[in-house]
Amino acid sequence: MRIYKNYISFLLFFISSNCNAFEWHEHRNLGNVAISIAFDYFESTEDFKDIDYFMLEKWKQAKSELLFCQDKSLSICEVKKDLFSKSKRPYKPDIRYGDVVKGVDDMRYPKLIFSRFNEVKHYEVKGYPLTEAKLNRIIVPLFFKQTSQDMYKASSNNFQHFQGELFETMKSLHMEAIDVAESKNIFSALVMQALSDHFLHDIFAPGHVTTNRENSHDGVALAMHDWSNDYGADFKIEDKSWGDLEKILNHMIVNCEKYQLFYDKSGDPKEVNCNDDAINNDDQLFVMHQLLKNHETLRMYGDNSLYKNHTQTIFMLLVEVRAILDVMKSYSKARDSKKGNKTVIGDLDKTVNNFYSYTWSGTYDYNLREPIVPVAGIEFGNYDFEEDQVGKSYDILIYTVAGQAPVNGRSSSGEFSLEYVPLSFIGENKTLKNMIMQQPSEVCDVFSLCNFGMAIGAVAYRNDTLRGEGVQLRFIKVQPKISTLFSFYIRRLNYHDDGSVDDWRSSYGIRLDTGFSMYSAFIGLEEGYTYDEYNPKLDRGATVTFGIGIGIPLSRHFWHD
Repeated sequence: MRIYKNYISFLLFFISSNCNAFEWHEHRNLGNVAISIAFDYFESTEDFKDIDYFMLEKWKQAKSELLFCQDKSLSICEVKKDLFSKSKRPYKPDIRYGDVVKGVDDMRYPKLIFSRFNEVKHYEVKGYPLTEAKLNRIIVPLFFKQTSQDMYKASSNNFQHFQGELFETMKSLHMEAIDVAESKNIFSALVMQALSDHFLHDIFAPGHVTTNRENSHDGVALAMHDWSNDYGADFKIEDKSWGDLEKILNHMIVNCEKYQLFYDKSGDPKEVNCNDDAINNDDQLFVMHQLLKNHETLRMYGDNSLYKNHTQTIFMLLVEVRAILDVMKSYSKARDSKKGNKTVIGDLDKTVNNFYSYTWSGTYDYNLREPIVPVAGIEFGNYDFEEDQVGKSYDILIYTVAGQAPVNGRSSSGEFSLEYVPLSFIGENKTLKNMIMQQPSEVCDVFSLCNFGMAIGAVAYRNDTLRGEGVQLRFIKVQPKISTLFSFYIRRLNYHDDGSVDDWRSSYGIRLDTGFSMYSAFIGLEEGYTYDEYNPKLDRGATVTFGIGIGIPLSRHFWHD
């Protein structure tokens, strides 16, 4: 049983660990570099001088906790060490900003980091802590575990990482970070901004903008997400918003050697030439500066692509730093003011928010009742998607393990199948794509052809005395509103035993799959054949089938690079 559980965990890790816009180390490294640049840049501005003594102490504490903890003589380092030396959970004492950014993918509800148990043993947010030691003691360790039960659940319940929900989640978390900064709590404000930064990263992965995730099967959504991330999409820098970004870029160039800007495919540091002589090298910072300054159209990619797309890395860093600076400036301008007999913390009139608005049109025109090319962007630029880009996908393999119980009470059997779902063929045909894959669930009734698929594959049948091998064709109707798949299949198998039976027979059946995750349980009824071992022959009869299926896109990295 232990071996079985370990096998399932290993398989689910491979499936789930890459269901993200970027790899975990890309999220983490971008976050760590961005917060370092933001602290240095802001401390060189006049706004930093507005921070009073008591607020400055909170600033220094937040900086020491989110950036590094190198000086072990600091009391805060000893506090962190003592707190977690008693914990039974694996834990890395130093929580960096990038760890919080990365950790969002592993949590279904990221704001639980601020939560406590209430009287009915449920998590709820109760205020915002001033130090890392007051964050949720159960949630924080998840930042340093590459696999966890919550991660498997988060990979399926991740609607807020896609399309309109993605933009709105980024915006709302950013606004909340600014509000917390206005209350003179820079630590929790930056932690909240780290949560927002993760969704900001996701915006720059095309697959998270083109994929209709809500009410979509995990396997199909992941296959579409992977295709779009690999193919890429053009992103046009907004001219009017370039001024602030250029100032940050100039700061990065001057301090180039201080920051670890680039990493290789595995997440290890990669050198960058900071000398003026590097201007003729297309991979270096100065050439990227010219490209960005001229407002070139950038090509955005996702899924472990930043190591070979440095211009995208730099642009993402600039936008992320700008978001963090919004929070820092709001903190520096926070003041207590009197309104009647009540003291109000903060000064909302001086809030700076460069992410207050975004553009999102959706992927379907409900008036025309047809799919459309999405219009998507933020203050600093907009996507320019190709007309037929949305809805394209990689193919999927479905592996099934099932049992069969004949209604007539004869011996049960087992079967294994491997099916191929040709989503790429559907995606290349505009009519099929629009009819089958691009219709929202609310406009699809039970008997319509939308949310429809087909799988073809091989089947192997086994019991104590009878074996069978053959092919199967399955027609699948998806019902997103109830997370269910209805199937009708026909198959033709060659049944054979030790000598009495050797015959090809056709059968058919229906099947009901429950759940929209990568792995789902099913039950079915088949009008097939049973075996009489006392009078060796095949008899036609009804059989109840039950089992589990796992759908994996062909884009997953353990067989596709």
